[in-house]
Amino acid sequence: GNLRSVFKMKVFIQRLHQQELSYTWAIFVKNKSIEYALVDSPDVADLVISSEPNADIQVSNIFYELLNEEKFNHSFHFKNDCHIRTHEGKIDYLSTAFYMINSLQEFNHPNTDNIGRFRYADSYQYKYNSVEENLIQKLFDSLYDDVPKFRSFTTKNQRTTVFLSHDIDRVYG
Repeated sequence: GNLRSVFKMKVFIQRLHQQELSYTWAIFVKNKSIEYALVDSPDVADLVISSEPNADIQVSNIFYELLNEEKFNHSFHFKNDCHIRTHEGKIDYLSTAFYMINSLQEFNHPNTDNIGRFRYADSYQYKYNSVEENLIQKLFDSLYDDVPKFRSFTTKNQRTTVFLSHDIDRVYG
């Protein structure tokens, strides 16, 4: 077997936008059952998350700059599909997941319904006809598949289980 699979993956996350990236990374690794430890330098990391072109997982700093400018509408972030991309055109899986998980398209939206809610007709789900797709799971599966280093570390596939039960309000003894 692979001796590295016994150890936790050492991960470096760039300092710029580290809080947002760490949040989404933690959701991803939980989804994929990957054990990891954060490190302070890319030189000692097994996996590097940054905006640098040679990063294992490349992220878009422009996305976070647009958020800081309060540009939340999906038209700023999704050009031809439901993916945020780096300036080289690579899919930025972590930032896309961050945007979707936090429903950022709904922030400061000028067009709301008569009781102040975000309108479905203004959503990326409507524009890209994706309301019935689990886009986050697809992103996480694609990220895992696109980064060969993940296969060097053991993951535990979590089984989905269903427990059927009869509702008992009172137990008579």
